[in-house]
Amino acid sequence: MAPTSEAPGSGGDPAVELPDEAEQAIGRLDARALAIAVGAVTGAGVTLATLALVIKGGDVVGPNLTLLSHYFIGFRVSSGGAVIGGAYGFLLGALSGYGIARLRDRILATTFRHLWRRAERRAVSDVLDHLS
Repeated sequence: MAPTSEAPGSGGDPAVELPDEAEQAIGRLDARALAIAVGAVTGAGVTLATLALVIKGGDVVGPNLTLLSHYFIGFRVSSGGAVIGGAYGFLLGALSGYGIARLRDRILATTFRHLWRRAERRAVSDVLDHLS
């Protein structure tokens, strides 16, 4: 079996080790980078959506976006609420991005480990068949 390597950011978790060949073919997602990217996009999206409704104004401002106040404590469709919503959006997006990256890497590592072991068993079986 080929030596295994650990990618940066894997936290030393042996469950996400891949053979070198698999590492080169697929690669890993950097969980921290994906967390920051998804968090930034989500936070900016909530902030911009809130500010757009504040600028638009009117008698009833953003009844659908107001529903976020049930999940984001302190959130309102206001300029201050845009900051709070952006922070919550960043946090939720960062947690989601980190989880997605880790889950994807674990699924791929498990799949490759299974395929690698199956290939090893077949190779041993072929050698034993050849010898007999």
